[in-house]
Amino acid sequence: MIVLFMRVLIGIFALAVALNVHSRELIKLYYEEREPYSSLRADGVVNGLIANPVSRAFTFSDVAFKWVSVPFKRQLVQLKDNTEAACGMVFFKTEEREKFGKFTHAIYRDGITVMLSRQDFQPEKNMHLIDAMSMKGARMLRKEASFYGPFIEDAMLKVKPTVVSTTAEMRNMALMLIADRADYTMLTMEEANYLIASIPDGDQLHVFRPVDMPSGQYRYIMCSKQVPDEVITRLNKAIPH
Repeated sequence: MIVLFMRVLIGIFALAVALNVHSRELIKLYYEEREPYSSLRADGVVNGLIANPVSRAFTFSDVAFKWVSVPFKRQLVQLKDNTEAACGMVFFKTEEREKFGKFTHAIYRDGITVMLSRQDFQPEKNMHLIDAMSMKGARMLRKEASFYGPFIEDAMLKVKPTVVSTTAEMRNMALMLIADRADYTMLTMEEANYLIASIPDGDQLHVFRPVDMPSGQYRYIMCSKQVPDEVITRLNKAIPH
């Protein structure tokens, strides 16, 4: 009986050690320079509206992580390829992404999505999104691999707007609008206001909010399948919800 008891204790101890080692596996945490959501400070720390709560979740859950700069489109490819234990932090949850990624609880909720455009692109004040997208000659600047949520995606399917695709980050996308390479792009109110205030000639841009635009979407930490479920559970416990 004593021998059996000792074996059980040893087994429990070994399992606890294994789980602890597993949870301390270094997770690569992908980010892209995208103020005000995430930016690299001079001291090597990544901070921002989304980076800060993500960092707190990893720290409070005692999950070891390392910031790694990866362009957004590449993040999707690497997480889908599942070649390493890694997570990205600004993702919307979609059925397609749930097939290859593991999601935590929501980490952040966006402000309302708006149109950022040049001053000479002026939809009427009370215009709906579909009508604004349908304006003659209007060109939408869209980041490749981006997802704008069901409301905007459905509007795009109905209108089939002229789309200018790019892999540029948002700051350069705003500069592309100023250079007349497209007429508008869709982004959150907080990001639009930041860009107008911070980029050269930002006063040439303005924000248009369609009257039917719904509330902002939730963003999640999305991880590759190599990240253990136990790590996702730990992160969820550290995320207020």
